[in-house]
Amino acid sequence: KLLSRMVPTVLADGSCMVSRPSGNKDYAIFGTAINFNGEQCVAFRLRSEGFRLPVSTPGVSFYQNSERDVVRVSRHYGGGDGNLLLRAEKIAQSGLPAVICGELGTLVGPMTGYIGMHGLLSERDCCVIDCAQVGAKGWAKLLGQSGLLSFRTGTAILFENLLDMPDSAIENLIDFIQASDLTGQLRLLFSLTTGVFPQRESTVVKLICDRLYSVVFRLPPVRDRANELPQLLESCFTSVCADMGVRMPEFEKGAWELLLRYSWPRNYPQMYRAAAQLLVDSDGGVI
Repeated sequence: KLLSRMVPTVLADGSCMVSRPSGNKDYAIFGTAINFNGEQCVAFRLRSEGFRLPVSTPGVSFYQNSERDVVRVSRHYGGGDGNLLLRAEKIAQSGLPAVICGELGTLVGPMTGYIGMHGLLSERDCCVIDCAQVGAKGWAKLLGQSGLLSFRTGTAILFENLLDMPDSAIENLIDFIQASDLTGQLRLLFSLTTGVFPQRESTVVKLICDRLYSVVFRLPPVRDRANELPQLLESCFTSVCADMGVRMPEFEKGAWELLLRYSWPRNYPQMYRAAAQLLVDSDGGVI
């Protein structure tokens, strides 16, 4: 997939080089336009560039779920009135720090990963920092001279569960990012699950926006997408049926209307769990 995306650029520019992590190593990928039997083609050469930066701090890892998250995000946000996936891709290409927020079940984490892996730095490392697990010793290590500043320029960093940190720790992190000019070196993305303490959530989002000049991307809950709910439910049942290896069921009169009238307070995971339960409990394929 990476090589396929590189082909148009190589054909246009004559050559192209990107760095890509795999396992615990980095690889340089060189693409060159060549003439092969009278046809314009691209030749690729790969070279190992050594081992990647080791991650030994609790709560710190390299992003590994890109393919799965692309499927989940595209399924839920790939169409409809607002075309949220298109907006996400614009944010990805902007290169600016971004805050991705939404209620529990709106796929904030997968959407943050999607933006991180489809942006200007998508061919570089994408590091995930789970703020709920790092702890005081971990932050001291990350914010030291051999911490975040040791990441190569161009690395995307995804901060998860930021609201699980005390306010003072959040302010210290923002102070460090601002004083170190990390927004000019790294791609910073913050994912926030909202809906519990609205006042505090608004304060933290405003802090990040004011201090780091971040853009905000709010993911709407299912109840705010009433016009798209029939398509969302149909896509949900289609996906669950494919996973279970069964045919799309029929619905008794009024059953579909009940699904459409429900508010789905826990959003997409709840929708999928309910669809699976209905399919398991259905008698003769009828719901």
